[in-house]
Amino acid sequence: MNCATVLDYWADYQPDREAVICQSYRITYQALRSRVNQLAHGLLGLGVRKNDKIALLLDNSIEMVETNFALSKIGACMVPLNFRLRTEDIQFFVRHSEAVGLIYHDFLETQVVGEATVDLGLRWICRVGEGNFGTHLSYENIMGNGAREKSPGLPDADMDDIQAIMYTSGSTGQPKGAMLSHGNWIWNAIGFNLILGADTLKVGAVAIPMFHTAGLHAIVFPVLFGGGTVVVLPLRHGFSPSDLASAIAGESVTYTYMAPEMWTMLAHDSQSQSYDFSSMQRCLSAGGVLPEKTHETLLRNFGLDVAKCYGLTEAGPLVTISTPTMQAANGDAVGQPVSFCDVRLVDDHDVDVSVGEVGECIIRGPNVCQGYFKAPEVTELYMKNGWAHTGDLLRMDRNHLYYFVSRKKDMIKSGGENIFATEVEEVLNHHPKISESAVIGVPHPKWGEGIKALIVVVKNEVLTETEVLDYCRLSLAGYKKPQFIEFVDAIPKLVTGKVDKVALRQRYGSLYQ
Repeated sequence: MNCATVLDYWADYQPDREAVICQSYRITYQALRSRVNQLAHGLLGLGVRKNDKIALLLDNSIEMVETNFALSKIGACMVPLNFRLRTEDIQFFVRHSEAVGLIYHDFLETQVVGEATVDLGLRWICRVGEGNFGTHLSYENIMGNGAREKSPGLPDADMDDIQAIMYTSGSTGQPKGAMLSHGNWIWNAIGFNLILGADTLKVGAVAIPMFHTAGLHAIVFPVLFGGGTVVVLPLRHGFSPSDLASAIAGESVTYTYMAPEMWTMLAHDSQSQSYDFSSMQRCLSAGGVLPEKTHETLLRNFGLDVAKCYGLTEAGPLVTISTPTMQAANGDAVGQPVSFCDVRLVDDHDVDVSVGEVGECIIRGPNVCQGYFKAPEVTELYMKNGWAHTGDLLRMDRNHLYYFVSRKKDMIKSGGENIFATEVEEVLNHHPKISESAVIGVPHPKWGEGIKALIVVVKNEVLTETEVLDYCRLSLAGYKKPQFIEFVDAIPKLVTGKVDKVALRQRYGSLYQ
């Protein structure tokens, strides 16, 4: 079985249903299959074969969907890259992945032309968009050169063959290439469909990057797996809450999945409140802690009851998910594990912690990646005794509901106490004058590590350090209060919406008073 089998199945059974909508462009399952087959033949004509790696520098688009399926058809491996990366980073990932070809969107020319593509080992470069650029191939010409609309035939691939190398976001350190198989994607899609149901996934909006596993495999593939329609929002100019709201109302979207920071942007966007959100059946948040204030605002102003789930790139991404019943019982929970994924919470010696205690989440199952590309030592550390060590800290209650606490590297050890940055951030974000905050550990001459809070103040409000500390005393133990406070204009974010803690530590982490 191959990821492209899903497209063939629905193209046979519902050929005229719309598969993908992207702005004014709409394509049915039958038309999508035809274009995918043409592209697959065109890629074969360029010499692409099973296990070849193709780097993708693409915005959210129909071309991203087509390329994903076409590479699956011929057993090749996609390497989706963050199109906001520096040229040097793109060069690193292309070389590291051993890509033989690169497909890019035309607005990214400056990142992939000239010196940027010298000595990268690429056999060809393909441009998506109007016009030509030097020796770069045209996407539509490749499609035309493979004009045969019949399937080239599936390779002798099985569920364990690698379909993608997904480089992690690097929110806590050096990015690594997780090797994810066809089976990882298929089991992940099964999980979403089993828990949410095909009706809930009838129309899914993807406003999170499709080069990230959350965009491609928490929305696009699960929705298409169930025969639904994907509404794609390009991100060339960044995430627009009002564009999402317009798409939800205009296309009767039933489902979407975003990072907490994106939900917060929607909650604070007054323009979006004028749109009709009544079609929405399920909203999911993952990639960090969704502030209670954001959840309350979305429920009050938009009628959106955002449920939490937990996942990571290496799990493709689904690990736990909250149902409406779980959400009603405890809105802070990220739910329970999907039925095919085993989860344990352990201490530093891999001994299971007691109920209610915080431990590192370790997982195993058919959705978990096979390790990191060309990084056997890192893979060995990650995959110990058959269990993948996520580096995330969770706890479980007596009802077997799980709660995300923090990244293990985001835990601050001050004076022998463990302090979770997310707990302090949640308190700070409740302050009416605080728009958002981020907390990091910094060197402290007495306690080893001190707590530093970076705070963005609500526009036109004035806030003092004394006010912040007085507020924290009401909700935090003394040792959890920030020792250092700095007011900033903005908190740096990764393109996925997560707070860029690496950038914060580099900029502020070596300073203390």
